[in-house]
Amino acid sequence: MTKQITPAIRPAVVEDLGGVLALFEQVAAEGSWIGTEPGFDRDLYLRTWVERMAVGPGALIVAAESDAVVGVIDLREGTRGAWDLGMLVAQNRRGQGIGAALLHAAIDCARDCGIPALTLGVFAHNSAALRLYEKSGFVPTGQIEPHRRRQSGEIWDTIMMERRLDESERSISRE
Repeated sequence: MTKQITPAIRPAVVEDLGGVLALFEQVAAEGSWIGTEPGFDRDLYLRTWVERMAVGPGALIVAAESDAVVGVIDLREGTRGAWDLGMLVAQNRRGQGIGAALLHAAIDCARDCGIPALTLGVFAHNSAALRLYEKSGFVPTGQIEPHRRRQSGEIWDTIMMERRLDESERSISRE
């Protein structure tokens, strides 16, 4: 039995971007969890991540083990003072607490930066992500029906969620 390595959760550095792109391509190819599908503009995404990193430490956070990026979460300025987040975890590492660790790191970073709330959109069929977000204090604020048309013609609904941040608390349960 091979023991899984616990990845380091840390702000991304430029050297991580190849791994972030590879992970993004893998999740896009799965065709189930993110709106982006294969054939996207790789250079555009790389430039976007470099811009996020320039915002400051924590705007792009990775879960890294050895030379591999196995998870990433990014924070970007949204509306009403809230910041939006998006997260990816490698298929073979899901269900091992990496998503929760990334989410808690993002919550702590946002709180430390004085961001009043985090928002996100999650596809209605992604029950594992919905459970994680709810367990981490996010609450549904609405649903967009229909929202995302896929190359296959399917249309996915998106559930919008929000987590208000209280400066007096640190991240909730890290179970």
